[in-house]
Amino acid sequence: MTQNTRLFKKTLLAVTVAFASGQSMAAGFQINAQSATGIGRAFAGDAVIADNAAVMARNPAAMALFDKMELSLGFESITSMIEVKDAKYNVNTPLGSSTVNVADTDDVGDTSIAPNIHLIVPVNDKFAWGVNAYSNFGTKTEFSDNYTATEYGGLTDVI
Repeated sequence: MTQNTRLFKKTLLAVTVAFASGQSMAAGFQINAQSATGIGRAFAGDAVIADNAAVMARNPAAMALFDKMELSLGFESITSMIEVKDAKYNVNTPLGSSTVNVADTDDVGDTSIAPNIHLIVPVNDKFAWGVNAYSNFGTKTEFSDNYTATEYGGLTDVI
């Protein structure tokens, strides 16, 4: 019985890890930017350098390092340049399947803005409260209305 129990536990662990990995990969695109200062120093020490209120996006405990109220505002501009070349897709119908060549296109991407705001209000030497809002996403693609494969694209806007 103990052999079966150990095998079951190992199998359960393996299946859990496999499913958890799939969930972690589901967020395939994210930008790692909550502040312009973080981008400027390539995020080195971003969780401990309390130079503006954006530090609480990485480390909420750092709010206690501030002596006075701090407000940080900013935005990141995200420009995506997408080109489609030599693309094909298969169409399956009750009458059979066929391959459709898709016309080349460029300039599908667009520029989007990802804003951020951070506010820290110290209460005393050891306690502070804060509010922040930021986005790790912000892309937009738009294919023309007469594009061959519009059912796969069209307009997408991730905010």
